Amino acid sequence: MSTTHGQPGLSSDQRSTIRSTIISTRHTLEDELRRQLEKYGIYEDKKLPQDQLTHLSAEELHTRDRIDAAIERELESTDGNLERSITNYVREATKTYLNRFVALKTIEVRGLVEETITERPEYGNRSYMHHTVAEIAGELTNAQDDGFGAALDLAYQEIGAEIRMIFEESEHTAIDLDAQVREEVLDELDAIDDEAWESDEALGWVYQYFGEEEREDIDERIDEENYKVSGTDIATKTQLFTPRYIVEWMVDNSLGRTWLEMKGERTNIDSEENCFYLAPPQDSLINREEKSVEEITVLDPACGSGHMLFYSFDILYQMYLEEGKSQRNTYRGKFSETTSMVSISIQGLRKSPRSRFI
Repeated sequence: MSTTHGQPGLSSDQRSTIRSTIISTRHTLEDELRRQLEKYGIYEDKKLPQDQLTHLSAEELHTRDRIDAAIERELESTDGNLERSITNYVREATKTYLNRFVALKTIEVRGLVEETITERPEYGNRSYMHHTVAEIAGELTNAQDDGFGAALDLAYQEIGAEIRMIFEESEHTAIDLDAQVREEVLDELDAIDDEAWESDEALGWVYQYFGEEEREDIDERIDEENYKVSGTDIATKTQLFTPRYIVEWMVDNSLGRTWLEMKGERTNIDSEENCFYLAPPQDSLINREEKSVEEITVLDPACGSGHMLFYSFDILYQMYLEEGKSQRNTYRGKFSETTSMVSISIQGLRKSPRSRFI
């Protein structure tokens, strides 16, 4: 195996499809959450006291408590601006649900979980997981959603054993999406071809397009209103995708360079087949203390979709081969990552040297 350089990435048509789909599904989810919030007495810029919500059951009042707790925290970061706090709650809830659906789809196309979203004629136009639920617990198909919610829960439990955070229940999943809205969103995501979802770049473009309209709105307010960017805007304003060739240059000239400075002429990490962009003048290299590859730690403090870590894995793999490690040996390199929008564990990389697990 050798590293793959200069990957063409997603085509312009694929990027365009992802862009229109993500913007569309974000609007669909936000509209649904706004609609449901009104049932709980929460409107664009006001909240009704709970004693006026006599139509809510005890369970629904508990849900309102969870939503209130999340909005109260938003108030702390918006200087008490209720309208912006409610907007931030809707945005975070939308992001959480969309992250779940996108994560499930990208895992599904890699064959790491039974198909849950993709419907097949041989399963009666259900997914394999949905079909299995119908076969084993047919009574669940009497539900409004034909038991698809149960199939999703099973998939979440299976994946959640390794990737807990994104599939754990939270205040941002307190509102259950309408089954028809959920199906509409999943159908739109499923319409994107599998080749696009298999790309290392897919998640990065998803995140960039998710915040595109919001960034434009922030820029307009800065220009027209002398708007001061607040803490809650920073992630959206700065969340820009890093193209593959820039990733390669950065990793080649940090991780690859470190290995070259340790090994000198005993490594071919600087060859075109490995670190293509690493071509430092010899007099710029330093004599670095030699370490085993197992002692090298990679830190991406703002990893986003993690595709810089994917490429780092490729380079680390080459280092392992140079140290004579067997391809069957368990990967023990350390990846440290913080401040991730989605915080998806890369533990799945351990399943296969080239498994493109998010």
